[in-house]
Amino acid sequence: MSMTNTALERVRSQQDVGRAYETTKSPMTYRPNADIFETTDAYIVSVDIPGVSADRIDIRLDTQTLTINGRVEPRYQSEARRLLQEYGIGDFHRSFRVGENIRADSISADYTDGVLTVTLPKTEAARPRRIEINSE
Repeated sequence: MSMTNTALERVRSQQDVGRAYETTKSPMTYRPNADIFETTDAYIVSVDIPGVSADRIDIRLDTQTLTINGRVEPRYQSEARRLLQEYGIGDFHRSFRVGENIRADSISADYTDGVLTVTLPKTEAARPRRIEINSE
């Protein structure tokens, strides 16, 4: 009997590991606030996604669309009875259309204190340049 229980526990354990990689939608999905800045060398996208751990953020650039997804773990125990809830919990999703002048192989991202900062470097052709004037 104990061998059957051990085998069953092993299967359950493997199923739990598989669940960690499944994607499911939370009941709420928020569109986070964002700021976009342009410097001489890059575009910088700053997105507020509080409560997400860095390993649960997915950033993709696909056919000129930058997509940011953040999955939030539930804050409350499911068996707890809520008396008041003013703060909503849910995943984050935001997409941005970007131009062709981005060096996709050089995109970088930092996540600090609930703020995700994505740096999209410009191609050399997209950078401003000074044009000299010839005078006679």
